[in-house]
Amino acid sequence: MDCSSTLNLIYPDKQKNDKKMKEFPIELTMSLQYLPPCDNIIPGKLVIGIEALCGLPPKQYNGTLEPYVVLNIMKQSWSYKKRQKLHSFRTRVIKHTASPIYKETFVIANIKPQEAKEWILDITAYDHDRYANHTELCSLKVLLKNMKKIFYNPEIHMFNYKMKPSYQVRF
Repeated sequence: MDCSSTLNLIYPDKQKNDKKMKEFPIELTMSLQYLPPCDNIIPGKLVIGIEALCGLPPKQYNGTLEPYVVLNIMKQSWSYKKRQKLHSFRTRVIKHTASPIYKETFVIANIKPQEAKEWILDITAYDHDRYANHTELCSLKVLLKNMKKIFYNPEIHMFNYKMKPSYQVRF
């Protein structure tokens, strides 16, 4: 009769690698399109598309995620307190997924490129919770002044951004 057992030892080198495995690269796919004014009848429009999120961290205690995205558009200023929220949008909640696909677009009319270049897109992903406060998962700030090409070409421009995980998320 052969009795054998295995003992898994944790080596210090593997502990460091395990920490790397817990880092989730959260990626946002979004689209931007500027439609210039036409014949002084149709005003300029900015079309912002929230396409998808990828790599959201799993919920603690094996719960399922119900993520949604909030997009706030603010005017850039020197002081954080003086920033004014110009527009606010929210996607729908997609249940039971860590990689939701939204494909939602938001349109802002009467846009002049000179004004829009001073805007900041403040994008935050939340986990919807029916019985408690919604948990912030990750956030991202995008300066439109760094995206001059969208104002000169009316095509749809796709962007992938790595989002910053929130301090509220625990693995």
